[in-house]
Amino acid sequence: MKEGVTLSSLYNSAFKHCFRHQRVEYFYKNALVEKLVIGRRSLKTTAAYVEVRIAEAKLDVLLAGKYLSAYEIKTDFDELARLPAQIKAYQRACREVTVLTGERFASAVEASIPPEVGLSVLTNRYQLRVLRSATPWDRGLVNSDMLSLLRRHELLRLLKDVGKDASGIPNTRIYQCAVQAATDLSPVAINAFVASRLLERSAAKRGLVEGLPMSLAASALAQDLTRTQMERLIEIFETDVSGGARGDLLSLFQGEAV
Repeated sequence: MKEGVTLSSLYNSAFKHCFRHQRVEYFYKNALVEKLVIGRRSLKTTAAYVEVRIAEAKLDVLLAGKYLSAYEIKTDFDELARLPAQIKAYQRACREVTVLTGERFASAVEASIPPEVGLSVLTNRYQLRVLRSATPWDRGLVNSDMLSLLRRHELLRLLKDVGKDASGIPNTRIYQCAVQAATDLSPVAINAFVASRLLERSAAKRGLVEGLPMSLAASALAQDLTRTQMERLIEIFETDVSGGARGDLLSLFQGEAV
């Protein structure tokens, strides 16, 4: 191994090798974060969440900007039988839904999706190509499904914004009260509110995404670490590993010497 090789560069090299030989779902997720969120937009204006439960389905990537948009991934190894039901579930919380697939699978996917759903492919050069843009489908939005994406303090913010006194509401009733209060708002307005809260929530992870190798962008978003843990993790990826590992992740997080 050449001198001056960091763990970060090692991961990026391994990522490129694996992409050429075994294109599993992670590469699609990472491409969305790297090429779309970081490359075309910004982590300050668009947040990305991976593996998000919506209704009875689990969404691969949720983007939160001015509104919520869904990206469902279908690799060459996936079945399409569940895709129609998945799309309907995502449309309950997202204004736009797009399917991201491989070039060989694109025709089959296109035949399985309604006209409002977008279609993009991940090319052999690790680029995202839009075959069909998604269009907003607001008639499917459901208040309860959108608000289920929020945490307690975010629901309290909604109640405050609509002028509801939440001081005497028990924790077990906050979600139900928020859903009831949202009946006076348009689904699009609720969608925008949820998107703004998710964007605000993601701010703490920006430094981690920017500090780790780009091949781990999607993985970084899935981590729930303290600020100290983030700083230590970034530090280890800057380590020169050409002479062998100088420590392990466990000792790093515990702050112990090897």
